[in-house]
Amino acid sequence: MDSYLSLVASIAIGGVFLLGVMNFYGDYTDYQTQQLFQMITQENLLAIQEIVQNDFDGIGRGVDEPGNAIIAAPSRSDITFQGNIDFYKSNGRSFEEDDKFEIETVRYWLDDLASGSATPNPNDRTLFREVTYQGGRRKTWKYPGVVQFDCSLYTQAGAVTANPAQAAQLKIHLRVESPQPTTKKNGAQVYQTAIAELWVTPENLARLTNRNN
Repeated sequence: MDSYLSLVASIAIGGVFLLGVMNFYGDYTDYQTQQLFQMITQENLLAIQEIVQNDFDGIGRGVDEPGNAIIAAPSRSDITFQGNIDFYKSNGRSFEEDDKFEIETVRYWLDDLASGSATPNPNDRTLFREVTYQGGRRKTWKYPGVVQFDCSLYTQAGAVTANPAQAAQLKIHLRVESPQPTTKKNGAQVYQTAIAELWVTPENLARLTNRNN
């Protein structure tokens, strides 16, 4: 009997140990999944951030009247501007030396959340980037997973303004979320998030406001 009880106890203890090992690897797998989703979300944000930074740095570059560089900003998630956004792709040369220099018209806007999400994430939206080149050629890019694109205009003095002609700085808030959720140990589903805040001071807009002061 003692031998039997010892066997049962050994089996029970072994089962508890096995469950512990399984839970450990289950937690490890969940952790790895969360880390993977977080890494992908962060990389997506960094890629979009680089494009936004380059485009917004080019606002007004080469434009005869920099005060007209920001064409429209009907909302904080919709802005249209013009400038030479390909400046940094021209081997570092200034636009006066760049035989491929041209002014592009660029529009950024976030689609309407009411249009629904194509992924399990109910907050999932798409950031659109539309570039119109000289001659009328137009190209549009889509960046899904951007749940927030918020662009505010500031004067040289640091005051918020709704007048594009007074803008010298722009603050852009970006928020990206993973399209698929990860599940926590308690069963709760969460979406990985990456956030960035950019302050952009386009050189031509700064020159304009300094000249007007």
